[in-house]
Amino acid sequence: MDESTFWEILDEILNFGEFILAVPNSAASANIVGKISIGKDSREKVIDKDTCHCHVHLEPEKISRFSFTFIDAGFGDEPVCELKTPQDEIVLRLYLRGTRRKVKENLPGFRIKIPNL
Repeated sequence: MDESTFWEILDEILNFGEFILAVPNSAASANIVGKISIGKDSREKVIDKDTCHCHVHLEPEKISRFSFTFIDAGFGDEPVCELKTPQDEIVLRLYLRGTRRKVKENLPGFRIKIPNL
């Protein structure tokens, strides 16, 4: 997908509420928690936490799709948006914060995968 479309879709997702951004790795965990939005670091767009200088740099040309699902990370099923490469590798997970019941009722489409654009 082109870079403009990538950032538009990501911006729409981030408007759902507060998130836990997680970089999946078998040996470490890096998380940013809170209200997240699209920001800038110099001239580069980034995912930015509103209350600090915490941000995530992404390479949209290496991300081919957004996958919406529920994952049990130890506390029951939680809604997650995964950013994936063409090889189906997970680049970043965005866990939507909030009560699971409320989220499941309001976001039934989270189980739907958006096809490659």
